[in-house]
Amino acid sequence: MSMKKLVLVLLLLSSLNFLFARSFGYFVAQDGEKTSSNAYGGASFGLVLQPFQRSFLNPSLFVSLSMGTDMQSRFLLPAATMGVTIDLFRTMNHPFMFIAHNKIAYDPSVSVGMQLRFDDSTRPALYFGASPFKFSQPDFWYEFCSPFGTYSNKGWSWGVAIFRFTFLCL
Repeated sequence: MSMKKLVLVLLLLSSLNFLFARSFGYFVAQDGEKTSSNAYGGASFGLVLQPFQRSFLNPSLFVSLSMGTDMQSRFLLPAATMGVTIDLFRTMNHPFMFIAHNKIAYDPSVSVGMQLRFDDSTRPALYFGASPFKFSQPDFWYEFCSPFGTYSNKGWSWGVAIFRFTFLCL
């Protein structure tokens, strides 16, 4: 086998290594949001794909659906979101080891994406989020107090995911 073919095969195999890691999962979050005309509290459910295991600027893709009740106790589906999350860095040396009895990594992240709002009138919105308290193990992610904001033709809205639990199963 020539050197070019060997290098090509090695590059191909290394680019497919995410297929063998735990890179696909689902999440559930308890969250709430304040818009210009309403507020809701409830939960978000979604899917996540993390194709790489980098310790710096690690991307993952997500889709989610929010549901809950508004101030008049009406059940609603306020938004569907898809976007990308970037883990800024990952470290095992952090001051939050008291959170779990197992070793956990601290990997804060930022998110950006598109959202389809269903609350007043169906409209697109830009989505921005941050998870300053995100922790991970090989199969789980834990996120606490993660603020987010959206911007649409109705202006800004904001919210907080109080707790988000992600299970990586495939």
